[in-house]
Amino acid sequence: MGRSMCSHLIPADYSLTIFTRTQSKAQPHIDLGAHFAPSPAALAAQFDVVFSIVGYPSDDRSAYTSNWPTDTRNQGS
Repeated sequence: MGRSMCSHLIPADYSLTIFTRTQSKAQPHIDLGAHFAPSPAALAAQFDVVFSIVGYPSDDRSAYTSNWPTDTRNQGS
């Protein structure tokens, strides 16, 4: 689902920053102009809104409990 969304957003001139556990899976979108974040925390630190698409419940738990900082809100916003 995420791949399909990116395939529509990039040609529509939206700026995308992508994180995936396997960077090679994001490479086609990077080649089209998307940026790659080295971690979910690095991605979240750059933006106020983050969309996330994760396949299975166990992947959700792994992605959200081990990779994200506890608070990525901009201080003083």
